[in-house]
Amino acid sequence: MRIETSKRVTYEHNPLAEVICQVQFTKLQDLSDGDKTAIRQALSDIGYTSCAEEVSFGFSQQIVINGPPSPQAPPIAFPQSRLQHFTTQDNLWRVSISTEFFALTCLKYVGWDQFLPRMLAAIQLFVEIWATVTPTRLGLRYKDVIEREPLGLSDVPWHELIRPFLLGPLAPGALADGQTAKEAEVENFLSQTSLQLEHARLLLQSSLLASIDGQRRAFLIDADFSNEENLESELLAKPAILKARLERLHASAGDLFRRGITERLHHALRPSN
Repeated sequence: MRIETSKRVTYEHNPLAEVICQVQFTKLQDLSDGDKTAIRQALSDIGYTSCAEEVSFGFSQQIVINGPPSPQAPPIAFPQSRLQHFTTQDNLWRVSISTEFFALTCLKYVGWDQFLPRMLAAIQLFVEIWATVTPTRLGLRYKDVIEREPLGLSDVPWHELIRPFLLGPLAPGALADGQTAKEAEVENFLSQTSLQLEHARLLLQSSLLASIDGQRRAFLIDADFSNEENLESELLAKPAILKARLERLHASAGDLFRRGITERLHHALRPSN
């Protein structure tokens, strides 16, 4: 399956709320204090000056079948998981590292020409400390949030802005011929689809979001592109190979977004070359 290609543009009214690039790999040993110090210093040198640790606490339980738990019954242990977050001073960029994955998150995406170099630079530092990691998944995820009010489209129905394959019950004729559901009638909506494309796997989600006061709605297009098969063992140590794979995922993400919106929304976002 393929996505129709389209001309690459940037939007003056950029709808991207979050972009995440993640590399999963075979599990490492627990990070030593020396490893943590080394990566903290290396990332601080390139602008990630804040560091925080996230811990999910382990616990144990017994399986009970037809009776009270036996003192001799062995517990099932769930180990702790530790995640290191390194953030820039403006809180717009974050590198996250665990024993199973590495991720770069951007909360104010300007363009690929800024995101890609940051990802490659952070990966290079990571590989210099853990040179033997074997990648199992490479993912690039885009979360676009369409808000109508800033675009002067407050009263425009979603089917005039978003293509039917993302709209679910909001698409004209979805539940009855000649009928279009009123937005107020759709209390909650979430669509999730997993697709195998020519060069990637895609987890595609779309949903309606509501403001805290419930007075406004926004539309989320959440597209997670990934490669899990035939990943080169030297992927992280070969910037050219990694860049080529990321460029392909990035191109697919742009094509999908353009395919998912109408001409009216495209022009309201103010595209430029």
